[in-house]
Amino acid sequence: MLSRIHAQLGMDRIRIAVTGSEPIPRGTHEFFLGLGLPLCEGYGMTECAAGATVDRPERIKIGTVGRPLAAALAERHQLTDRSLPALAAHPRVLKSLQEGIDAANSKLSRVEQIKRFAVLPEVWTPGSDHLTATGKLRRKPIATTYAATIDSLYG
Repeated sequence: MLSRIHAQLGMDRIRIAVTGSEPIPRGTHEFFLGLGLPLCEGYGMTECAAGATVDRPERIKIGTVGRPLAAALAERHQLTDRSLPALAAHPRVLKSLQEGIDAANSKLSRVEQIKRFAVLPEVWTPGSDHLTATGKLRRKPIATTYAATIDSLYG
């Protein structure tokens, strides 16, 4: 019976579902897992493009937010140096990102598509040189610090 409901709702195609922002109550999490929904908890901030850590469907542990995505990416690509600068410059990581962008671009109109991108070797934290305490961009310092990178993308 449950498998028919899953199919009718499209839940049979869900590989991973992620919840974040606030810890999900244990009973609620158990309910969704009981329905067969691979609900993983995650943690992130808008300044790091939302996700920073997330459980994997095969490693769901209620009450945890999983491993850092950078570590998971390094493991997936069998990389020994898991530092952010090394990951930001590694050809396998850049290729994986490009494949993800290409897949997303195929669903977007031309004006919405990402044409060029750069991966920065650092995380911008709130209250840093590049973000205000509330996570807003500090455009002038960004333009100064990353002038060469910006020129390479638009020049």
